Amino acid sequence: MKNILIFAVLLCIFSLQAKAQTEKGTIILGGNVSFSTHKYKIGQNEQKMNYSYASLRSGYFVNNNLAIGLGLIYNHTISKSNANVLDGNKIQSKQTRQSYGLAPFARYYFNISEKFKIFTEVAINGNIGDSKYVFSEDQAYAYNPDYKFKGFGVAAKPGLAFFPVKKLAIEFSFPMLSYQKGFSKSESDEASTSFKENGEEFKIGIDTFKPEIGVYFHF
Repeated sequence: MKNILIFAVLLCIFSLQAKAQTEKGTIILGGNVSFSTHKYKIGQNEQKMNYSYASLRSGYFVNNNLAIGLGLIYNHTISKSNANVLDGNKIQSKQTRQSYGLAPFARYYFNISEKFKIFTEVAINGNIGDSKYVFSEDQAYAYNPDYKFKGFGVAAKPGLAFFPVKKLAIEFSFPMLSYQKGFSKSESDEASTSFKENGEEFKIGIDTFKPEIGVYFHF
């Protein structure tokens, strides 16, 4: 019975210490980064894509373990393509796509121990950006494929927060659920080659190819 009481007291102490890092009135300031690379081949077409993401964020705990906040986001993608044609030549192209946006979020923490917490987060995002193409010097394109785009969406993700010291958290998370709506418009000046497109994307399942690492200060 004595051992049970001691264990219960220690558990309460650890819970209180962990809760203090995410208690009501605490401010968090930090950011996330993510990088991934993919290489694949479809028929005679070889493609490689490098994706990077960065976000600066600030939040406030409106209740114990519940924080809301706002993030500034930046996405950058470079896609390179080498396509073999029948005459043995290669068509080489490079697409650079970048966007900027805002993402309000809400996050809830669950205590595991003094130094570890798991969390779940939901964020809404809005962004604008552009896409630019570069072709080999001896390649010509029938029209200007560059375009501008804007979009909005919602995403949810689980994560793990590690507190090596009281006011510092190192986080690991993976995208789990997302919906994105996009609108794009060609930069071509010719009416015959200009275009407007709308698109939607829905993803479900933990995406281990795009892990995020974050560092946050809790004040």
